[in-house]
Amino acid sequence: MINDKVKMVIENLILSTQNEELYWIDKSSPDKKDYHREYYAIAEDGTRYETEVKYTLSNGGTWKLESDPSIWIKNEKLPNGSYYIYGGNNDIKVIVNDLRNVIIDKYCQDMKPSEKIVEDALENIARGISLSTHRDNKLNKILNIFGLSK
Repeated sequence: MINDKVKMVIENLILSTQNEELYWIDKSSPDKKDYHREYYAIAEDGTRYETEVKYTLSNGGTWKLESDPSIWIKNEKLPNGSYYIYGGNNDIKVIVNDLRNVIIDKYCQDMKPSEKIVEDALENIARGISLSTHRDNKLNKILNIFGLSK
């Protein structure tokens, strides 16, 4: 069955990563490293594996680890040269999560998504709507602090 073979591949990826026989290379954008990392690894047979560790922003402004990680397997022997595995099936979801956790333990100990990242981005977005309105709002807040507002 395909699911059994997929689990076998991912179990081998987990063990090879833990044993440092397989190294994952970070190809992430430097400006996203605090909350999003993209990794690839190339096995002895040339098969390329690609995955990511991604935190997403929840509605309340808190960071959460992506609930359904995925992995690409790229090998010329596969139909169309690749196979995409994601957490649709519960057994597969668990083992893909396990692989991601091993990658986090080995390579992502310095990931620190913070509220400041979001605050800075929202500040820039607010500024981008209208520079004069943004400036006036900031001035009014300062004047209010000192009781000097109109």
